[in-house]
Amino acid sequence: MIQASEGAEGFVQIDLDGRMHDIRAKVVTLAGYSGHADQKGVVRFALCREQPARRVVLVHGEQGARLALAGALERRAQDPGMVVSIG
Repeated sequence: MIQASEGAEGFVQIDLDGRMHDIRAKVVTLAGYSGHADQKGVVRFALCREQPARRVVLVHGEQGARLALAGALERRAQDPGMVVSIG
């Protein structure tokens, strides 16, 4: 679980489907934020902030829903360098 690396320092890896992956991101747990937000809520959370996300990786949910969310994020992104990928 990626959240387990929150606050860890130095070299951190996790096992996903039998493959080891380096954690090279800052991991933060947001208390009180629903993991079941609607599409508009997720887009607003990712992009409508003082420093919008520059990269979003969608890894949860059905393929069709992830594709729809990726499209909504890409349409709303103001930064042409923003990357949305589906893992």
